[in-house]
Amino acid sequence: MKKQHTPGPWFTRGDTLDNTRAIEIEAELPSVGWTTLALVNDRALNCAHLPDGPNARLIAAAPDLLEALRRLVEACDHEKISGSQVTDAHAAIAKACGD
Repeated sequence: MKKQHTPGPWFTRGDTLDNTRAIEIEAELPSVGWTTLALVNDRALNCAHLPDGPNARLIAAAPDLLEALRRLVEACDHEKISGSQVTDAHAAIAKACGD
């Protein structure tokens, strides 16, 4: 059985770990509470400030982006709209879901 991603919403939180500025991607899970999903080191990314590093924002938005893309593709499929953009959208969903 394929594992599902942690449901959104995901949030960013800036922190200092071992003298290294980092951005945590967090989610609140009903049975667990707040949990860290990813840690983005801004020293390597040259993020200008915390907690709004561009890579961390993109990671935190991933569940929302996936759901929006799914709804858009569903609407295109329903209206029988096709083309390379719709094919690319299907491929992006499959990549995100491990299909």
